[in-house]
Amino acid sequence: MADGPHIYHPESRHIPELADLMAGWKPGKTASLGPQTPNLPVTVAELDGRLVGFLTGHHRFRDWNALVDLRHLAGTDGSWLAELFVHRERRRTGIGAALVRHFVGESIAAGCSAVVVRPDASDTVEEQEVRKAFFLELGFRPLHLDPTIRFLPDWLMGRPNDLG
Repeated sequence: MADGPHIYHPESRHIPELADLMAGWKPGKTASLGPQTPNLPVTVAELDGRLVGFLTGHHRFRDWNALVDLRHLAGTDGSWLAELFVHRERRRTGIGAALVRHFVGESIAAGCSAVVVRPDASDTVEEQEVRKAFFLELGFRPLHLDPTIRFLPDWLMGRPNDLG
């Protein structure tokens, strides 16, 4: 992967290829199709003319009260990284990191104060540990969640945008 993947927001014409990529995610699991769901846009990674990964997320997160470590950001916009997938044959090649860095760059450009990432609820415990280690390498840290707020996932991670 000399030049790295091309990262961009797909158009409606990319939906069939994106759907094929998503079909390889997990049996019975589908992600949000970005071109069809403007509230959760998708970013894709293309390599050698094929889609090899995607990320969904938005830059309108404001639920800082649930995140003990980030309550001081109340009143600011943040980014919410909802889903990240890289084709099995292309994992551990920098594609996922490139997608996340692109998303963080968009977050900074949008004036957001931090990026929050949630786990994939369908991940096994082992998969969640791999995911946590991946995000730790990219500057994310585990967040302390307010125990009085219901319906939060088991864990979230965050990254202030002043890290650069």
